[in-house]
Amino acid sequence: MTAKNCRNWIILIFVGTLVIGFFFLRVPEGAPSQSLPSKENREYSNGKLTTEDEQIVEANVAVETEKNPPFVATRMQRPPDPEVLNAIEYPKFSKVGSGTRGAIRDDEGNVILRATSESPAVAITISPNDELIWVSGGDRKSYIINSKGDEIANLPIVPPGANMLGFGSWIWIDNHRLLGDSGVKKFDSNGKLITCCGGDNVSESRFYVYNLNTSKLEEMQLPENLRGKVISIQRVLDTGEILMGHEGDEFAWYEVGRNEGVEQ
Repeated sequence: MTAKNCRNWIILIFVGTLVIGFFFLRVPEGAPSQSLPSKENREYSNGKLTTEDEQIVEANVAVETEKNPPFVATRMQRPPDPEVLNAIEYPKFSKVGSGTRGAIRDDEGNVILRATSESPAVAITISPNDELIWVSGGDRKSYIINSKGDEIANLPIVPPGANMLGFGSWIWIDNHRLLGDSGVKKFDSNGKLITCCGGDNVSESRFYVYNLNTSKLEEMQLPENLRGKVISIQRVLDTGEILMGHEGDEFAWYEVGRNEGVEQ
């Protein structure tokens, strides 16, 4: 083989290597340009290891949910019957103390739960059949116990999506579903996050339904007159009716039901 032929072969092999490398290493059109974060940059959320990519997916899911939420609040033609509104409730359980020094007792005075540093007790709500209790552990924990004090479920702390606030409280709308209130964070004119209290840190309210039987969290669509506003809930009945409204406007009763256009 002559020196000229040898040089031509070397050039051909070099060009072929470049072509093959470009074919295998090029990024397909439309593929995300983000790389997975390093182990040090990953974060834990609600006890689950989440990456930046997973957070992006959660945000996209939240956007789709907003377009057609699984649950909807519909204004009632008339308020619930006076007998229901005026019924006297005798809760089977009560909370004494608060935080890590709190305890929950039944109607006979027996302590079914003593709070600990891992499971504080700040507030409680009781299911309509008096069998389950939602316990607020503050910012760190939100959980369900049965009538014996056994912890059976942990509720989400923050809903999916960008700039979402943590859940405030959970209210029973039947024996296995709870309504949780959250909201979108508020920013000032300079783009700085507002963190003050008194509700001034909320730009608009969002509500979600959590199903204990399926462990699913689903958004509730607000009626058009309440969307994009900060909403206050005055009362929730065991059968799912809610008295709510925007401060300064008329409060009205709404029913929580499945959105017929969304599969369960």
